[in-house]
Amino acid sequence: MDIPDLEILRARGLDPLAVLHDAVAQGLDPPERVELYLRASEYFWEEGLRLIDAGDLRQGGEKIWNSVVQLVKAVAEARRWPHDTHRLVWAAVRRISQELGDREVVKLFAQVEQLHVNFYEGHLERWDVDVFVEAAKTLREKLGAARPPATPSINLLYQLSYSWGMATCISKGWGPLSTASAAAL
Repeated sequence: MDIPDLEILRARGLDPLAVLHDAVAQGLDPPERVELYLRASEYFWEEGLRLIDAGDLRQGGEKIWNSVVQLVKAVAEARRWPHDTHRLVWAAVRRISQELGDREVVKLFAQVEQLHVNFYEGHLERWDVDVFVEAAKTLREKLGAARPPATPSINLLYQLSYSWGMATCISKGWGPLSTASAAAL
């Protein structure tokens, strides 16, 4: 996993946490990626609201934007749609809108994208940001209708696979294994 230096990311206006998240997601299975996108969406939403309340409209708005993008990626990943470029995220939004029969999904996404533009341009005032946060909230609710069903948590998947591995060892007569040797299976 190749992650650029923190100063390079900041100089390019990239969120180091988002870059790390994307790098980690590449190494996961699709159901794990869906869960990671859903969790990231919630994290970015809460962090964005916190930053906006603290007066950081650029960073806060970017986090709100990223929250919506992560939710779109979760839906796209669950449907095995490509979503690794801005163009493909837009294509996923269009497909979700068509799937739901709700053209407002595209309109709301276009509105929320202004928060991303503001990160670079700084053209929005607090009033504008609040309007677009409301649009993001409405869009997140609409995306909830297309949201994939909850998947078992990554931790639960690990626990289940660990339990299955222990049961397999015992059933094959391999005898009791230490935690370290069982975890190596």
